Amino acid sequence: MEKPVSITRIRRDEFYQDLVERNVQKKKLLNEPQLPLLDLSKYVSERVVTPADAAQPECVTCGVCCAYALFVPVTREESERLGTYVELTLDDSDAEIPIDRVLPRQENGNCSHLNGTLGDHVECSIYHERPQVCHDFDAGSDRCHEYRRIYGLEPQLTESEVAAAIRSLERVEKKERILEARIVEAGTLTSYSFSFGDEEAVTTQSILLKIVVFLEDETSHEIHRFDPAEEIWFETDFVPLTLAEARELIASRRTQELI
Repeated sequence: MEKPVSITRIRRDEFYQDLVERNVQKKKLLNEPQLPLLDLSKYVSERVVTPADAAQPECVTCGVCCAYALFVPVTREESERLGTYVELTLDDSDAEIPIDRVLPRQENGNCSHLNGTLGDHVECSIYHERPQVCHDFDAGSDRCHEYRRIYGLEPQLTESEVAAAIRSLERVEKKERILEARIVEAGTLTSYSFSFGDEEAVTTQSILLKIVVFLEDETSHEIHRFDPAEEIWFETDFVPLTLAEARELIASRRTQELI
């Protein structure tokens, strides 16, 4: 028996407005981050501020990484496997053009697949099918421990520890990464088709889209234009890649589709 599909479609700006409101409510209940989250790696192998002898947290008695992130993207392949997702569509367009897919959230902002009580015992109802972004998050990473401090599961750092941690982070070589990608309309495509004996060509028009990315240095770059009837791209395909990696991704996928 095929798995039932449950898709909730929502315009991008409407979704992000709801996200902002949920984030405001969530922060009222949490500690402020002491360290810049974007600078903290989610991999244990890249730890900079966590002591080497620090104990690795037990995921089943924690769960805060599944609760803190309000936005968990899923790829096309992952969404088809999961069968339940929220699909974000292009703003200001009559056509429901998908530009991202994400895991649904509960009213409290937690992932809808997270069951149990944070800091006590939790379970993931899609653990063996969870998205790659969830696979990639290591228990015991710098970001893991910061999340736990935010939720009060670990003691806050002292002022001297914060200062030392920031100095350590400043010594790490940083790549200029994409913070945000936007898919927007770039105009219309006009195509013509002819049939034998027709006096005039049949003219059709479709939407042309473009992908614009925004880097950490606050510059923006248009990296691709495409026909959504021919190509499907999600905004989160490009975060947090570098500009070169994003362009390589586009080139490699287009090459594969031509084979």
